[in-house]
Amino acid sequence: MKTFVILLILLFPISATAFDKWDKTDIALATTSIAVNFCDWRQTHEISDHPDRWRERNPILGDHPSGEKVDLVFAAALVGELLVAHVLPSKWWKI
Repeated sequence: MKTFVILLILLFPISATAFDKWDKTDIALATTSIAVNFCDWRQTHEISDHPDRWRERNPILGDHPSGEKVDLVFAAALVGELLVAHVLPSKWWKI
């Protein structure tokens, strides 16, 4: 949580040049990213539901995360990703 707050604080100076209006490409990139993250979230939930069969290799989640931890980490990642995409000038992330 501390890392997330520090990241937010560090992003505020950048916001003077950011908050570009999103075009169709920006929306398509964000939608695709959300879809891929949704698939990863479902797969990670499957792993957390069957600790006897699989283990998670994500060091943030640990080998056998709870479903609640999976939800929290993926929700934070989604919000963080969209916040960064919104705050950064679009030319920085459309390369």
